[in-house]
Amino acid sequence: MQHNLLETLNESQRDNLRAIKKGFRQSMNADLSNSMRNHGLNYSLNFGVPAPRIKLIASDIEQDAKLAEYLWSENVRESKIIATYLYPVSQMTFDIACEWISQIKYTEIADQICKNLLIGLPFAKELMIRFITSDNNLERYTGTRLLSQIIMSGKTEGIDFQIVFDEIRKNVISGITYLTSSAVNIADAIYDSQGELMNMAKSFFAAYKDDTNIQLQNFYFLFEEDNE
Repeated sequence: MQHNLLETLNESQRDNLRAIKKGFRQSMNADLSNSMRNHGLNYSLNFGVPAPRIKLIASDIEQDAKLAEYLWSENVRESKIIATYLYPVSQMTFDIACEWISQIKYTEIADQICKNLLIGLPFAKELMIRFITSDNNLERYTGTRLLSQIIMSGKTEGIDFQIVFDEIRKNVISGITYLTSSAVNIADAIYDSQGELMNMAKSFFAAYKDDTNIQLQNFYFLFEEDNE
């Protein structure tokens, strides 16, 4: 599939691809790459380019859906991240977004796609609800991280937070570190939002004040501490 996608690129797109790869090579950080590999990030190729540098490289390239699709198809860390900058929001469909989310293998890529691409989509809330309830842990993580972005944007109208908070509760008690961490990120976003959403969260999690699950208790007290 990747070879077929490459064949569909025109000369201008290939020039941009070469410029992107040159930028990756020039910004390579072997220490960071080795550290990621030691932590289980098994890409075919990982240049170890810091995320802010990838964003800077992307800023010199015109957005292009076909080029972004090719880059996303590569099992290369930097290619996947830059693809989230280069895919035009106006051309991203619900089905393509779902396909990309289903292909995510690492939390860093979930973080990047949520803040660089998904939050700008008109159907971001629908994506969040679909994936925050997923049985696939990385899809759940992506849905939760997208929720953080939505809360920070202040555009929470129409979200049933009783459903959402129950899914966050499941993340808290999952025993999976990155899911628990994503739940804490939600708490941080809610702190900043204040207002009615903060009151809703406190009301929902008050039921777990004396829960036998310590993690769930701690999550409740995160809100209580903010109230003191």
